[in-house]
Amino acid sequence: MFYLKLDFMMKLTECKNSILANSILVDPSLISRLRSGKRKLPKNENFLMPMIKYFFKRINTEEKISIVESAVGIKDLWKTAESNIENCIYQWFTSEDSEITDNDLIKKYSINVQRHHKSGNTHHKKCHLSCANEEGCKHGVLTDTTWHYFGLEGRKKALLEALRYAKNQPQGSTIYFHTDENILSIYNDDRFVSEVINIIRERLTEGIKLVIIHNIINDINHIMNLLHIWSNIYEYGEISSFYYPKVKNNLVSSTLMIVGKSCALIGNSVDNEIEGTFAELSSDKKVIVSLKKQFDMIKEKCRPFIFSYKVNYELANEWQYKELIKMPSNSILIHHGLSFSTIPKDFVDKMSLKYNCVKLKKYYEFFITHLKKNVESYKYTEIIPIPTREMVITARYEKPAFKGLIGVDLEYTLEDYINHIKNIIDIVDKYPNYNIVLSRLIPKTEDYIIFVKGQSSVSIFDKKLHIPNGKNLYIIKNYSISSAIVESIDYHIKINNELQGQEAKVYLINFIIELEKYMDIMGI
Repeated sequence: MFYLKLDFMMKLTECKNSILANSILVDPSLISRLRSGKRKLPKNENFLMPMIKYFFKRINTEEKISIVESAVGIKDLWKTAESNIENCIYQWFTSEDSEITDNDLIKKYSINVQRHHKSGNTHHKKCHLSCANEEGCKHGVLTDTTWHYFGLEGRKKALLEALRYAKNQPQGSTIYFHTDENILSIYNDDRFVSEVINIIRERLTEGIKLVIIHNIINDINHIMNLLHIWSNIYEYGEISSFYYPKVKNNLVSSTLMIVGKSCALIGNSVDNEIEGTFAELSSDKKVIVSLKKQFDMIKEKCRPFIFSYKVNYELANEWQYKELIKMPSNSILIHHGLSFSTIPKDFVDKMSLKYNCVKLKKYYEFFITHLKKNVESYKYTEIIPIPTREMVITARYEKPAFKGLIGVDLEYTLEDYINHIKNIIDIVDKYPNYNIVLSRLIPKTEDYIIFVKGQSSVSIFDKKLHIPNGKNLYIIKNYSISSAIVESIDYHIKINNELQGQEAKVYLINFIIELEKYMDIMGI
């Protein structure tokens, strides 16, 4: 069975769902469903082969190779060409007749790995070297202001040590940070990543500035993963954000951090592996100046990435639903629930009267006017989670963002929810350019409202942050990123066979019939 083989391979390569998902650009929930057997393998070679290539890189010891050769049933497979190895693993993954027989070997291997980590095979060391030929090595002498840290655990210690240097920096000092390493793949340690984020956040609240360069894959999964990691930093302090397109299959990657004028850190990884490499942390002024110049050279090649606005909740929604809506262009709205854009007019009239809320009616009239103008000439795609009976029974359906828009959390009953869906069906019939997509998989978007306007800008409104004076609104104004996100959304809709248009309409009609039967039975 495929799911058993996938679980086998992930245990062997010590790979988490999030790590594998990030490497092949899918959502971790898909990996989880594949691994548990709840989801069958997609009939698409382009889905499985990137996964196999990732596993191949991590089968990097004689013991792992022996286990895989035994499972696949081909002796000395690793003595053949790489392409042949990958094809054999592909055939093994997709065949139904071969089973896993080496679970005991996996258990034994896992025990050996744990012993290896506990032995402390990584360390950091304070160095002072002298040289008999001073003229020959004067530019390579290590002083007592330079430290080397070895392996993954050493790199973690080096990063934490560099950030601790920032604690004593005067207000207005700057941390310069750039990495093209895959943080999720390398630092397979949620606790460590969280600790780094928290320390940076503390420094920002103390008045330290941050200049950060992200290396970006132009894909919505990658963008959302990045926001998922860094959003708790963007809500604090003064941050200047830049990006550079990530080079695919980059063999050597690096991390560079300069902390004010106090220290600088540089470290490399080879094909996302840190074991066997070292990082250097230095408080030598010449080293700091040199690495700062290196950072500036990188920054010159970059473009501004995220404009982060700490805004009042209501103002953020007003900007999103008013300023962007009236821009004439193709639009995509991703919302974890039914949105304000499709509320029935009867509901608006009823609530405006009940709460004496003139603003609700004004918003509705403004929005519906510009929506009609837009869909006359442009496509408007709205992506929502596919509604299910279980979602309704357990009251897990999300109401529109009333409070954010008008400052009042309106009553929204199950009957209102059904009428809302009926209105969506009417809109699909009335406006050919309006497309509703029912998504089973919206990667890491539960906490965000994402609005893509043409191929010029993306606004991402963060719903989960609890900032005293507002929420965060991220604006990406870049043609290549925006257009790539549009392409990746289209790709996700296609590869996951999401229901859209008339198919979505039929599903919603049947869903309403089922819900109304349920309400009759329950006497609701």
